[in-house]
Amino acid sequence: LPETAEELFALAESKNADIVNFGTNEFVLLPDGSRKQLWNWITPPAGELRGKGAVLKDLMIDRGHYWALCFKLIRMDLCRRSLSETGDFYCIMAEDFCFYLPVAFYAESMIKVEKNYYNYNIASGITASSGCDFEKFKKTATVLDALTKIQEFLRKNGLLEQAPYRDSYLAMEREQCLILWDKWLTRLPSGGRSDAAQ
Repeated sequence: LPETAEELFALAESKNADIVNFGTNEFVLLPDGSRKQLWNWITPPAGELRGKGAVLKDLMIDRGHYWALCFKLIRMDLCRRSLSETGDFYCIMAEDFCFYLPVAFYAESMIKVEKNYYNYNIASGITASSGCDFEKFKKTATVLDALTKIQEFLRKNGLLEQAPYRDSYLAMEREQCLILWDKWLTRLPSGGRSDAAQ
C-alpha cells in the first residue's frame, strides 16, 4: 500500500525494532483478470518480541510468524549480515527462508503489526498451479540447494543439536519437500518425470 514505507519506518524507529512484520491481503487471480480476496492467514497478531533468540524461537519453535520477506521491514545491517552468511547461489523456492533464517537468528527485536500492508497474488509466479515442463521443475528443485544452506547455518550455530530447533527444521524441510513432490506428481507431465529421473 502507498503508506507502507512511511508508517512502518516510523514504527521501527520509534520502537527501535530490528524487524517489523505485517499482514497481507491475499488474492487469487480469476480467468477474467479480476481478483478474488481470500482469507488472510498471514496477518500476524499484534505484539512485540524482545531479547536475543526471541525472534528465532518465534519463527521456528512457536511458528508465530512466517519467513516470507515481502511481509517484513528489516534493518539494513541484518540484511547485509544475512547476505554474507548465505553467499551467492541460485534458487527460486525457499529463498526467503534461506535469507531470513540468519536475520531471525541475529535479530533482537520484532514488532508485529496487525494490519495488512501488502497485496499478494497466490496464483501467480512460483505459487501458480499450472503445469510445468522439466526445465521449470529443475528451477523449483533449487529448494534443495536452499535447504542445504539452511542446514549448514543451523549446524554451524549449534541449532541442529537442540531438539526443538532440529524438530522444527525437519518439519519445515518436509513441508518444502512435499511442495516439490506435489509439483513432480501433479504438474510435471509423465515424460518430464522420466527426464528428471535420469
